[in-house]
Amino acid sequence: MNASAERTLIRILHIVLSIPILGYIYGPVASIPQAARFTRWIAMPVVVFTGFWLWLKPRLLKRLRSHQRVGARQVILCVAAMSLLASLAATAQSAELTVGDTFPYFSGQTVPGKPLELPKAAAGKFALVIFTFGRISGKDGQDWNLHLANDFQSPVPNYTIIVAESVPQMFRGRALSGIKSGMPQEMQDRAVLLFQDEQRWRRTLGVTNDHRAYVLLLGPNGRVVWKNATTFSELDYGFVKLRLAGK
Repeated sequence: MNASAERTLIRILHIVLSIPILGYIYGPVASIPQAARFTRWIAMPVVVFTGFWLWLKPRLLKRLRSHQRVGARQVILCVAAMSLLASLAATAQSAELTVGDTFPYFSGQTVPGKPLELPKAAAGKFALVIFTFGRISGKDGQDWNLHLANDFQSPVPNYTIIVAESVPQMFRGRALSGIKSGMPQEMQDRAVLLFQDEQRWRRTLGVTNDHRAYVLLLGPNGRVVWKNATTFSELDYGFVKLRLAGK
């Protein structure tokens, strides 16, 4: 295969593989296990590897021509290095969110149907973001919200993301109605019922226990300044309360 045909083939490959990659970032691919695995471990590494190959191939060939005695070991090391870079690029996007990281962009509709964007909605203030992944973790998240409602006369920036992708399509309307009937209006305006991207958020939050809520305290700059490690506790709540009160 000549160089021109090789470049054309790789460009076509990039265009084709960009479809699942875009779907992983902006669409539902991240929530489909088989598609997500293909994108993370095949599509993304192939795109990165072939990109590096197009970039470095002339230098590698020039080096091989000028040093004809270069053994297979050096070539294998170069290929291995490019493969490692491709793997790192594929896994970097799935890293768990830690203290000091910027909260990733989130967009959804609140229970009443109003748009909500995070961390934009809480810019310039401390804010609490609570993720729940089922009924039991919902009760844990409710403990946080009830304590905040009792201790602050004016609503503080606290947002609840109820991840419910596992709820069958035919029952989602009923789930939304149930939340509306059991949640105060002021909390509804800061709560989102999320029916997609569950696997993405599970990876981002490092979910290992569906029985507890995953709570993040964001600083005024949108970075994570604290995250819980267990179910609701008075000690954790006391720390969060002081930050939300501006102390």
